[in-house]
Amino acid sequence: MASLAHIHPALEAYTALGWHLFPVVPLDRKPLLPNGCNGATNDLNQLQAWWKKWPAANLGVHCGRSGIAPADLDPRNGADATVAELAAKGFIFPKTLRAITASGGFHLVYRAHEAVKNSASKIGAGIDTRGGNGYIVLSPSRAKRKDRPGVGAYEWLDSETGEIRPDQILKSDELIAPFPEWAVRLLCPPEPAAIFKPLLPVSGERAQERLQRQADIIAGTVEGNRNSTLSARAFFAHRNFVASNVASEANVEARLVAASVASGLTLHEARETVRKAFRQAERKPK
Repeated sequence: MASLAHIHPALEAYTALGWHLFPVVPLDRKPLLPNGCNGATNDLNQLQAWWKKWPAANLGVHCGRSGIAPADLDPRNGADATVAELAAKGFIFPKTLRAITASGGFHLVYRAHEAVKNSASKIGAGIDTRGGNGYIVLSPSRAKRKDRPGVGAYEWLDSETGEIRPDQILKSDELIAPFPEWAVRLLCPPEPAAIFKPLLPVSGERAQERLQRQADIIAGTVEGNRNSTLSARAFFAHRNFVASNVASEANVEARLVAASVASGLTLHEARETVRKAFRQAERKPK
């Protein structure tokens, strides 16, 4: 088990990184303090006093206060398959500070991101995130394994080789990469396109303003929602501009296609989506 002599260098290293720490039940993952991880502090004197009181305690870090947002990968719940599926789509976890957990999973420690909170499997099966008021357990802690009988250790890994680092004391220049943006988009998908009530027929400058508003929304749509947003806006535009004889079909199509290309769609894909939405608008009764 951990002892004060064993954990003292780790406390110094973690506090030097600005991390806020707290004691955890020995061989477990539950905070020892009455107020849980909210009692975390960066005060080395207080930390040393706690470990003098509980020399066998495990060590936890409050993620939000420490400016980190770890991804917790658990192979028992399908993390390996999820990582492979994400990689096939071009979604790769960047190299960063990494640890193996007591049950054989992994902590990938990234910089905090305002959108990253505690989550379970939102990125994919077996991948959780910790942020805000979340916490993880750190080396040199040990805990009962969840995958089989016995006790496992939390240990930092070499970022290049993936091997357990012989020196578990973190340095001031450790690689802690930004939380990947593709993962932020999966955690916080864009709002679905709003369903608009048909407008009364308009003409002239007012019609152009409303049509431009649709184009602006399309142009600002992020990856993953572009086709659905374009389809919804094109359907709406046909009903309210083309069918109402306030703008030609060619004019509306050109405006929406140009906005879609600006958002990242190909010219062919944008035209096909707009024309399909137009045909649906023609067939569907009002």
